[in-house]
Amino acid sequence: MDEPRQTMESQTNFSAQNSNDPAANPGIVGAEEHAAQVATQVATRPAPKRDTKRKRQPKYNVLLWDDDQHSYEYVIEMMQKVFGHSTGKGLRIAFEVDKQGVAVCLTTTMEHAELKCQQIRSFGRDALIATSVGSMKSTIEPVEATG
Repeated sequence: MDEPRQTMESQTNFSAQNSNDPAANPGIVGAEEHAAQVATQVATRPAPKRDTKRKRQPKYNVLLWDDDQHSYEYVIEMMQKVFGHSTGKGLRIAFEVDKQGVAVCLTTTMEHAELKCQQIRSFGRDALIATSVGSMKSTIEPVEATG
C-alpha cells in the first residue's frame, strides 16, 4: 500500500508545479509579474547609441545690389528693420554697396536667406529720392566651402 501513496504525493507535487497559481508554486511567475520583469529588463537596458553629430545645413549669403534710386538713409533703415542691424553696421553695408556694387547683408541657412531676400524686395521705394520706383535688388548665393 505504500506504493500508491507515493504515487498520489507525486501527482500532487506535479499538479502544484504545473499550476498557474503563484501561491501554490512560488517558482511560477504570473502574467502580471512577468510583464513587470520584462518592463524592468527593458528599462535597465542601455539606450542604443545615437549619432550625436548634427548635419550642418549649407550657408547662403544675402546680397544687396547697388542702384542710383536709394539713399544711404534708406539702406540703413532697411538693415535695421529687416535684419536688426545697428546703425553703424547698416552704414557699413550702405557704404560697401555704394563702393563695391554689392554687399553681404547676412549669412544664414537657405530658407532664412530666401525670407530676408524677399523682405528686402518688399521694403518699398525710397521716399527721399523722387526717381525711386521700388525696392532694392537682392539675391542669395551659396557660401563657398573653404577646405
